[in-house]
Amino acid sequence: MTSMSSSRKTTTGKENQSFLDLKKRVDDIEKLLMARNEVTQTECTTPLMIDVAPFAKTLEKKSSELLNALYPPKEDGTTLYNLDELKLTLQCSGYWPDKANWHGIYLGGCDDDNNRRRAFTIPSCLIGHLPFFTPQGLQNTAEHFVLRTTALNNCSCAIVDFTWDEMCLNYSAGMDMIYLLAQGFVNLAILNLPVNPSLDSLKFVNDEKIKNVFGPYDYVSLRQRRKDYYTFLRDLVNEPVYTLVDGLREFSSFDGAKGLAHDMVNLRANYDSSNDKRVRVSVIDRTMIYNSMKIKEKDVKSDIGIMLRICFGMLLLCDMNTQSFMDATMPTWKDLLGEFTTLCTTIDVIDLQRNTTSMDDNDDKTDSDIHNNACIDLVHFVKAVVQSRPYLNF
Repeated sequence: MTSMSSSRKTTTGKENQSFLDLKKRVDDIEKLLMARNEVTQTECTTPLMIDVAPFAKTLEKKSSELLNALYPPKEDGTTLYNLDELKLTLQCSGYWPDKANWHGIYLGGCDDDNNRRRAFTIPSCLIGHLPFFTPQGLQNTAEHFVLRTTALNNCSCAIVDFTWDEMCLNYSAGMDMIYLLAQGFVNLAILNLPVNPSLDSLKFVNDEKIKNVFGPYDYVSLRQRRKDYYTFLRDLVNEPVYTLVDGLREFSSFDGAKGLAHDMVNLRANYDSSNDKRVRVSVIDRTMIYNSMKIKEKDVKSDIGIMLRICFGMLLLCDMNTQSFMDATMPTWKDLLGEFTTLCTTIDVIDLQRNTTSMDDNDDKTDSDIHNNACIDLVHFVKAVVQSRPYLNF
């Protein structure tokens, strides 16, 4: 066997040391940035206006409860709407043009008072005559979980929009994304998922630290939580198994030559329900991704970072169908199920405490209340999916 020359060893050693030094300097800069209390400015979102004139004929010709709720007819006949004046209600969720034989676009994203879908994505679908389902307005109930999962299971394409998610502070966009990716579904158009979680999390406050509801006993800032949240999703999307399969597409803007709207018009086959592009990644490959995410968990400081890994794993088990297959494919599935059981018990206790503390919807909620509610919605959704699989005996 030929050994490496001493000069080669010396050169390689210096290169490795240089890389380690550079990595340490980058990590130190990141720590300094994360420790700053300043919040970076984000795009102004008010007032959000839309002129429905380009699709007014569709509103008139194919009137429906959904469209009437999204764009209530005006007595004076004007077509300009200030969306900040229109509330998002249960009636704002549903299928267009109808549910029968639907295999259209699932419109995921922030589920609170973020009107981007009503302002941008839905008008593009109406103008392009692309069937869609919007879950905005659905609540944290068993019935509504079924409505959401039915649409996720039947869609031929999904758009998940992370823009302005600081308006919501929930995890609904990530929830939609991990549900689909856990199934091996990759015909996804993802808008503004942070590329650099450390920098993108600077738009969140860093002053108040909240105790983790799960995982390490620690107090973590909102900024750190969003960093862990973004990091998990970014690492998931960057997995070669997903990036090398035709289907997954990312956009940094809605308009423009490289925007999502341009793609919807010029590459219609990616969004048209008549062209089924529901590409699947094998269960074996997805299991390898789960194992990779678990290894990366050593750097996670917050509860949400761990919850996402557990939820992704459980949704993956929900696509395996038999315990014998789970034994062969993911031998550690019982450990994962044990983690999920503990997580659900913790979340159920928090939910019980929330219900016994009668808080009016108009009351000011603390950061802790908002975070707890977001965790409850995420875990209860995954729990509902898990309970629909008899072979998991959950």
